[in-house]
Amino acid sequence: MYNYLQEEVFKLLDRHTASYAKPLNSKEIGEILKVTPSYIRSQLSQLVKVRRVGVRRGNGGGYYVMQEGRHKMQGTKKIESEKQFEELGGLLSDMENYLYKVAQGSQELSVTLHGVDRLQSLEMLTRIMEGLDCYQKLLKSAAVLLTIDFSEPLYEETTVLLLFDQLCQVFTSIVEATESEDYSLLADLIEYDLVPVIRISQGMLGVVQERYKERAI
Repeated sequence: MYNYLQEEVFKLLDRHTASYAKPLNSKEIGEILKVTPSYIRSQLSQLVKVRRVGVRRGNGGGYYVMQEGRHKMQGTKKIESEKQFEELGGLLSDMENYLYKVAQGSQELSVTLHGVDRLQSLEMLTRIMEGLDCYQKLLKSAAVLLTIDFSEPLYEETTVLLLFDQLCQVFTSIVEATESEDYSLLADLIEYDLVPVIRISQGMLGVVQERYKERAI
């Protein structure tokens, strides 16, 4: 199984008909998907190992789609079903309500972390992070179903890929602060990093809901 970035890079290479003679390098891919070249290289190493993507080294080198990888992708494409589409509307609505509660809870957390019942605050933070993980999975599924390009700016110049990357960075920082028991830093991360990224998540969900309504007409 491959993650969202690996699938997007594969689709990008396929769209650009990248070949051994005309590959795309990590800098070019990174500029299109708004991520760093080093991150692209680390993510593509798995695709290279399973021969979905080939790599040409040296000057003029880069990545390209191998023939067997292209056949595999074509053979695993899913057909959009009416049932999936109908279910999506309800799921997006439920997530809208959930994110509203998450936003409120996160704003309170930066204050309650300094209180007596810190354990309860940490448990709430864990639930919020788990909920945001579910949000990412729903957003990915919705983007695929609605044929939304993961590199398309949807809200405040933020793409789906960039939002996922921001959430990952915030989660990593929160885990590190929690493990080191640096609760002052943790409170700052919640107030200045987590709360803003949740706000962007809400805005992006709103855009996806509008796309869904347009398709449902």
